[in-house]
Amino acid sequence: MAMKIKSTLLLILVTCIANAQTLTYTAYSSNLTGIFNVRLADNSSFNPTLLTTTGSGVLWDASALLPLSGYPVINLQYTTPSSTPNGNLFPLSNYAQYDPALTSVLQYDYYNFSSDSVVMVGEYSPGGAHEIYQNPDKHLIFPFSYNQSFTDSYAKTNYSNATTVSSYQTGTRTVQFNGYGTLILPQGTISDVGMITEIRTNNLGPNSTDITWIKVSSGKPLMKYSENAGDVTIGYNADLNVSLNEYSSFVHVLASPNPCREKTFIYLDNISRVKAVVEVFNMLGENILTVNDNSSSIEVPVTGLASGYYSYRLVLGESQISTGKIIVE
Repeated sequence: MAMKIKSTLLLILVTCIANAQTLTYTAYSSNLTGIFNVRLADNSSFNPTLLTTTGSGVLWDASALLPLSGYPVINLQYTTPSSTPNGNLFPLSNYAQYDPALTSVLQYDYYNFSSDSVVMVGEYSPGGAHEIYQNPDKHLIFPFSYNQSFTDSYAKTNYSNATTVSSYQTGTRTVQFNGYGTLILPQGTISDVGMITEIRTNNLGPNSTDITWIKVSSGKPLMKYSENAGDVTIGYNADLNVSLNEYSSFVHVLASPNPCREKTFIYLDNISRVKAVVEVFNMLGENILTVNDNSSSIEVPVTGLASGYYSYRLVLGESQISTGKIIVE
């Protein structure tokens, strides 16, 4: 009987560990309604040994990352493809990712999210150059567990402007969940992080590499390294506070009215009085307003602010629990 109990406990433990190292669609898709604030990093501040640190229980120390001077925080969010200027070109997509304040310089990326995968179906740049996939490019499958990998083929047409075909491209993407452990960002330490490596081949030129570090339980991207033909771009979560406490599990946050003209309110449901700080940032990532309050309805004055998009960060006690956007009319 003792041996049977011990075997059962061991099986439960192994199952729990396996589940902890698995990225699910439920976790990943929870970010489709939020805003992912990205800060571009100075490449010289990135530790290249992070790229080869794989395995289970590893530590990635990216605490030395510095923001790339002169670039704003990128506030990525998802919208319906039909609401974008060229969404009709991508009938296979159900989500478009973009920054509404930077559409003059950043492209729209078109995806199809489903319960079993994430595939890219195209992109459209401000100057008219775009890509349309005849065979979508698969970036993730669900569920996706540590040590799992897959390879999938893709095919697309590249356009140099709105109407001119410049090339046809085919290739493969191999994706591997090859690391699980703890990531240190400038803001602090995050556990339960998965490292996902993507190698893309194509018939026109050199391979490209994308490595993404993701909080597995929430599906939230934390840091990404991209290399294409020698050009390297590194981005990291611009507002994540890793000292999350019990507030994050039950506090619901709402900014209203939004859009607003003179003021908006940050409402905290399920909580009465707590030390709270709301910080408002412009599109350059500059902190332009800070409001301290200890109520569940925090007034944020916006009189005097130029019309446009702003981001806010809500901190309760010592812990950041929410970020969002405020639109000033």
